[in-house]
Amino acid sequence: MTPLIALALTQQKPETPELVTRKPVPYVAIRSKETIKTLSTVFPRLMPKIRDWCVKHHLKDTAGFLRYYKVDMDKGLEIELGVVVDKVIPGEGEIRTGKVPGGKYVSLTHFGNFYNLIPQNGAVQDWAKAHGKTIKMSKPDVFASRIEYYYSNPDTEKDPSKWKSEIAYMVK
Repeated sequence: MTPLIALALTQQKPETPELVTRKPVPYVAIRSKETIKTLSTVFPRLMPKIRDWCVKHHLKDTAGFLRYYKVDMDKGLEIELGVVVDKVIPGEGEIRTGKVPGGKYVSLTHFGNFYNLIPQNGAVQDWAKAHGKTIKMSKPDVFASRIEYYYSNPDTEKDPSKWKSEIAYMVK
């Protein structure tokens, strides 16, 4: 862990999660298998392809997101990196399209450096357990919907304290 990440993790207390009902959200994404070490390369490697595809197909994109399917610190992560768009059209090649499922979610809005999302994810999981909510899985080791939305763009907003993100776990 770099000193910057360690400092960011110690300077942020988890916000309070809440139970929300969400509607399905159309998206464009690329699915990928990563490790903890390669996770930091996902945005610069894949987001330009996704955004270029959206422009080519006249889709308006809003928030970026990282959707987790499998999380295994030893075997790796299965994820989708994508953007929320205004409508669903057929994907092509490595580009996937669809809708993030609607339903009940435990959600936490976070203001601050995106590196602080590690303890925030823990806060969401702890809150769900303390409130009798079970995180929904589509298979024993696959999340039905675990997603981090990024509403701020670090390229245009340089102050990390102003970055807004949201963590959402679908629950039963």
